[in-house]
Amino acid sequence: MMKTFMLVSLTILCLIGGTSWAATNHVVETLDYQPWYEPAGLVIEPGDTVTWNNPSFHTVTHTDLLTTGKPAFHKMLGPGESLTHTFTEAGDFDYLCALHPWMKGKVLVQSGRAPVKKGEIWVAAQFANQIQIVDPDTDKVVDAIHVGNNPHNIWFSPNGEFAYVTSWHDDELFKIDVKKRTVLEKVEVGPAPAHVYTSPDGTIYTTVMGANYITIIDGNTYKVSGKIETSQGPHGFWPTPDWKYFVVADSHAADATIVDIAEGKAIAHIPTGVVPLGASVTPDGKKAYIGNGISGTVSVLDLTTMKKIKDIKVGGLPVQTPVNAKYKYAVVPNKGLGVVHIIDTRTDTIKKTVTTAHGAHGADFSLDGNFAYVTNTFDNTVTKIDLETFTTKQIPLWGGPNTSGAQGVTVLRVVPN
Repeated sequence: MMKTFMLVSLTILCLIGGTSWAATNHVVETLDYQPWYEPAGLVIEPGDTVTWNNPSFHTVTHTDLLTTGKPAFHKMLGPGESLTHTFTEAGDFDYLCALHPWMKGKVLVQSGRAPVKKGEIWVAAQFANQIQIVDPDTDKVVDAIHVGNNPHNIWFSPNGEFAYVTSWHDDELFKIDVKKRTVLEKVEVGPAPAHVYTSPDGTIYTTVMGANYITIIDGNTYKVSGKIETSQGPHGFWPTPDWKYFVVADSHAADATIVDIAEGKAIAHIPTGVVPLGASVTPDGKKAYIGNGISGTVSVLDLTTMKKIKDIKVGGLPVQTPVNAKYKYAVVPNKGLGVVHIIDTRTDTIKKTVTTAHGAHGADFSLDGNFAYVTNTFDNTVTKIDLETFTTKQIPLWGGPNTSGAQGVTVLRVVPN
């Protein structure tokens, strides 16, 4: 299996926009368990071939068989058999197993990789071990990058040149070239790295949930340069606007650690609820919001007094809590209820609850602040919410139901030179 992953990664390295390469054969392993195909989504060039290796009884069926009756490929396969198909034309080719139609995959054939676009949405498809990239103009997935073991969270370097991805079920942080859409290197940061953030000077910070600290990585050398101790199970975290403090949700300690970034140490621990998962800070740096997964509450913290102001009861399993600067809303996906709670940060009350889909988890905002993008872990979609009207649109991700495992989502705000 590792050889297959290496082959796929190497072939993807050749698919850089505008460059002509000899035809490449890509290998897809059909699985008898989710995500059903490894990889579930491929980006290839016209003239390339794809080989599906099969472990048991499945078909590899282009979905045009169901619509036009003229599939580009369709074959019944037994154990140990394979199908190889050459793609001569550009286009989207969705496929499935006709015997098990919940098994779905995709091949995107295009000349070169999709160009980098300001405002594009990067989604951590954790179950599929992919980053899937959504075009903000078309609301469609246009590219995928295979990375890590359960990629969970994403953040960009200040110049937009690199993306950093936590490998939650491993101990590594991956560095991706944003323009080339390729993995450059990885660094060991500790067990179960959860969230990642970059400072204005390019220093990288990642919470290490399995070892109770924040790892510091030098942005130039990409080597670990230090650690900051926290409470137990640090998961989501957020800096104050002046980069004086981190607010860290300590999932195993029922509190939030306040870290003095310059001093590299914890200066306060504020009680929250049970299993705090997500943290955010208001644009003025005065308050923080913590999503408490088991308590079903959002804790509001005063960052001047370092005390809790109140708990907002929402029920279910609230996760992330990012604050929209334009509307002054904290947008809180609720994984247990499949909704998003819109909290007015001026009154700390719920303004609206918006239905999304199963497993609402992560959230970020469009460049103009008008829309929220919410990942749905168990629905294979991202919900786009208009923050003026609270209307929604579902953006499909690649793969079948409950196969992408969408978790973190981050919007690219700076396009690299």
